[in-house]
Amino acid sequence: MTQKICLISWGGRLMALSTAQVRKVLQAPRIFPLPPTNFGVTRVFFYQDELVPLLPFESLLAGESDFRQDVCFVLVARSHRGLVGLPVDRVLKVVDPAAGILVAAERKDLIGCDEDFLFAEQRYSFLDIERLLNVFPQMPGAVSVCGPKEA
Repeated sequence: MTQKICLISWGGRLMALSTAQVRKVLQAPRIFPLPPTNFGVTRVFFYQDELVPLLPFESLLAGESDFRQDVCFVLVARSHRGLVGLPVDRVLKVVDPAAGILVAAERKDLIGCDEDFLFAEQRYSFLDIERLLNVFPQMPGAVSVCGPKEA
């Protein structure tokens, strides 16, 4: 790992991801609801005049119900399919990967997180954006869970 690691929290859950995937952190962007679909995305926001899906962490965690519906921050993340938003309560810290270690995930309840980043005696579920996106089928039409294509 050559990139730094971004440590975040959402709904009381500690998570980590590579800064290589992070494009921007937005403070309280305006979130727009979508009608219910079979595709899992229920909210979107605008980033640089493009509609971007907000990943529904709450639906990815089996049995967890303490996730907030309001969004303090949105981390705009890159994927090979385009942009996606991750709801975030707080951006805790950006650290050098050498300051911690990747270990097998202690909890297996978040899809796409097979590893934890162990830092300062805390476990952070290590997010793999590509694996998270594979949970959702591609939505037809203009709004897709995969977000708009990057140029």
